[in-house]
Amino acid sequence: MLRLKKQLNNGKSSKFKVQSLKLCALLFAFLLLGCQPQAKDENPQISYENTGIYPPILGEPDFDSITGDTIYHTIPDFSFVNQENQIVNSISFHGKIYVADFFFTTCPSICPLMTKQLTRVQKEFEGDTTLKIISFTVDPDKDKSEVLKSYAEKNGANPQQWSFCTGEKQKIYRLGQKGFLLVEPEYRNDTIDFLHSDKLVLIDQHSRIRGFYSGTDSNEVNQLIKDIKILKNAAK
Repeated sequence: MLRLKKQLNNGKSSKFKVQSLKLCALLFAFLLLGCQPQAKDENPQISYENTGIYPPILGEPDFDSITGDTIYHTIPDFSFVNQENQIVNSISFHGKIYVADFFFTTCPSICPLMTKQLTRVQKEFEGDTTLKIISFTVDPDKDKSEVLKSYAEKNGANPQQWSFCTGEKQKIYRLGQKGFLLVEPEYRNDTIDFLHSDKLVLIDQHSRIRGFYSGTDSNEVNQLIKDIKILKNAAK
């Protein structure tokens, strides 16, 4: 009986020793891995994904079935006339960060507030050739170039940085609905009678929508200014 107990105890002791050796081996392996030099990324890439640091890319994405790449929504080509009676088109904004809004000069409510907030944006980036502002009138029948020029001058808009545009009503509305996505998908059609939104839309250097901000809320415009700076730094 005593011999049997000793054998059992020896068996347990041997098993414990084996487990201990395995544990020590694992710990030693982890220590070795921790001491290995980490590979350094020689070409770090700035991510435009929604990581919580960079403004998200908005709009419904599509996918290339051949390459598997994500195709993001972008602002379509456009061409209108500004307050200086000059053609302003999407080529003018190629590679630029810009803020867009839709307004009309006789608006008694939100438009004056939106324009006032946009003057803050202009002042913050005064003389910055990489940042532009564009305001599209939703009442082009009344807001001709000369009317827009008077409105722009009244609000201290620099024509080199801030364009007020007019043109064919249907094209403006289609751009606002389907390009800048200022209405819900079910209302993106050509039958809408009036387009009115308090949103300022941030567009990046690749013509992608990066944010919507209430143009009547100074706190949201503060965030807009911060996001512009993030996009500018990401481009360097």
